Amino acid sequence: MLLGALGLGMAIPAGADAQGPIEAYRFGLKGLHGTARAQALGGAVGALGADPTAVYVNPAGLGLYSRSTISISADPGWGKSMVNWQKSHQNEVAYSPGGFNNVSYMTPFYDSSSGTKFSMGVSYNRDYDFDRAYRMTTGVLGAGLADLMMLIGMDEGISFNKYIDGSTPGYNPFKNMVHPLVAMGANADLIRPFSDNDKLFRHAFLDTYNETTKKWDLLPPDMTMLDVVENGARNSVDINMSMGFGDIFYVGAALRLGTVSHARSTKYREDFKFINRKSNAEVNNHMILGNELTTSGNSIGLNLGAMVMLGDYVRLGLSYMTPERISMEETYSARMVTYNEFIEPKNKRELTFQTALYDNSYILRTPGQLTASALVFLGQYGFVSYDFQYRDLATAKLYAGDRTLNPLTEVIKEDYGKEMTHKFGIEVRPIQRLALRGGMSFTGNPMKGEEFDVEPGNGLSRDAVAVGMMPDFTLPRSYQAFSFGVGYRISKVVSIDLAYARSTRTEQVYPFSGYRNKQNHLGLPNIEIKGARMEDVRNNLVATLTLAF
Repeated sequence: MLLGALGLGMAIPAGADAQGPIEAYRFGLKGLHGTARAQALGGAVGALGADPTAVYVNPAGLGLYSRSTISISADPGWGKSMVNWQKSHQNEVAYSPGGFNNVSYMTPFYDSSSGTKFSMGVSYNRDYDFDRAYRMTTGVLGAGLADLMMLIGMDEGISFNKYIDGSTPGYNPFKNMVHPLVAMGANADLIRPFSDNDKLFRHAFLDTYNETTKKWDLLPPDMTMLDVVENGARNSVDINMSMGFGDIFYVGAALRLGTVSHARSTKYREDFKFINRKSNAEVNNHMILGNELTTSGNSIGLNLGAMVMLGDYVRLGLSYMTPERISMEETYSARMVTYNEFIEPKNKRELTFQTALYDNSYILRTPGQLTASALVFLGQYGFVSYDFQYRDLATAKLYAGDRTLNPLTEVIKEDYGKEMTHKFGIEVRPIQRLALRGGMSFTGNPMKGEEFDVEPGNGLSRDAVAVGMMPDFTLPRSYQAFSFGVGYRISKVVSIDLAYARSTRTEQVYPFSGYRNKQNHLGLPNIEIKGARMEDVRNNLVATLTLAF
């Protein structure tokens, strides 16, 4: 995972296992989800009520149910990730997200003659689908992963032997306070120490130390390729209660119990071409780094909401989802293969280093979210709706398994900021049984850290230090969705809703981070990396069956 030790450099210990600031963003990802009606309206349902997803956003909307209601929703879909690196290398990878996303039962159970009404409900929701895959290929990157490993290692100032497996009993780079990514390169013979100074490193494929200038040169690969596959979902069960007063004012609360499952598999390859000065033959060397990371957890949070009717045509809603506490368990491993044609004999040219299977536990506290909603009725012919959602990702916190605050929390404060989402929806009823709907949603860039909000022209030079031996990472840019749908009431008991939703999440992808060296007296270079623009496009067909008794 990404350890964004950006402003703090190596002040963050490398033994932080596989957790990082990116999880404050990844495990809190938002997007269109839920019932067909809610998705067709672009998610602008905070003041709608009487819909399972509307109640998910604002539990006060439970009070608008007049009958016991069962709803079942599914949203099978298809998606593709398109990665464009400097307009010269484009890749598309298709995948299939979606499935059952909501099952709910809502019922009013007490309605007094004075107009006070109590309602209760329970619902299962698939909050977010992590499934996706993407590929990034580049021609000229400017530097290689070994360059990053060498710079980090020489900045740490630790003897090369400290990185080697078996150097201490029960060797574990995460517990031995050495940088795990450097340890991968050292054990797989991608980087080597100087013969006369084991705190200075060089590339195993080609010595890039310039004896004339007394400086290191970067060794960019001739080709790089990054493949990433992610699977899993964030799910929740809401237990809802609401109270209504005279069909004018409603309040509600929901206890949200959630689960998180996420698996991430990465494969990063670099190819190098050289000319053997002795034989004048072409030499083809390569490096492959693979990572496997699985994370699972349980969460708990509270959603509070209120709604008020202003006259006959306007309804307002306000809800607040408290920060959720997610207890995480993770396992991860890495494997590096190097092939070096300069090595003799031939059977020694390929070397594989496989780590042990590591495990870790930690706690993530997600940011709270405020939703303000408005709905304006168009007489008996429909309505228009708007939701504004706000959360501050800088308030997310990471804790170790022993509940002590992880210093990475300071990095989150530095580099993540306010995230604002605007949602719009419209529903038109040409006849009472039929509803036509459309909607849209937009979320802006939550990054505020220097170079992380907008990439500099020469590329990213700030270090996002890898933890869990996973050097690649993404930076969020924006999210937008467009949708439309139709609803039809078949009878007093049965109704069906259908929708089509298309969303695009834009991110900046990096195979590894830039780096600003901290040992200027050694003549070390800086690394500047150009990221690739990725558009993750999802299409979903949504169907909801509703039974009201």
